[in-house]
Amino acid sequence: MAAPIMMFTHTLDALKGWFSPYAVDISGKMDAAVTADPIYAGRVVCVTSLDADVKTVRFKPGAVGHAMPIFLLNGTDQLDVNNTGSTTTWQSIAPAGYLSGLVAVGALELETTEFDTTQTYVVNDLLRAVRSDSSSSTAGTLTNQTVTLYTTLVCGVVSRGKRTNQHGITVLDFWPVYLPGSETTTL
Repeated sequence: MAAPIMMFTHTLDALKGWFSPYAVDISGKMDAAVTADPIYAGRVVCVTSLDADVKTVRFKPGAVGHAMPIFLLNGTDQLDVNNTGSTTTWQSIAPAGYLSGLVAVGALELETTEFDTTQTYVVNDLLRAVRSDSSSSTAGTLTNQTVTLYTTLVCGVVSRGKRTNQHGITVLDFWPVYLPGSETTTL
């Protein structure tokens, strides 16, 4: 497990629309094939499978083809997901590796720290999520680069762009969308 991080370093925040009784969310665990660690809050994942008990969803970072993008509210490095505790000083309180996320079909405006900060973002730019199982620096991050409409899975549209939020952190504001692509890349 990675060391805990400072608040607001890697995060997803809902500016509008969350929490409402109509919001769609999902929880699950990271797929065992994913070697990238950590996968931070604010990144995009998609469902790749269900465990044999058909109760536990498995995620992989990024989204391609027809996979539904999910924006993580917590990351694999956070104590409510992965907390080993200690028998001498304190005990973990039941985290079992479950991540929670908001599904891209929600009527939301989100801000994330997990995007390609080297790019310029303007209102209405289309966003995709970088698909990778092994690179924790890019896996599940948002970018407006190499987005081809109807070929690339589009998971967001820039709303306010790149800015510094009230915590002094650079974020990207966007609306989540689900526009499947024709890519045939396997998850």
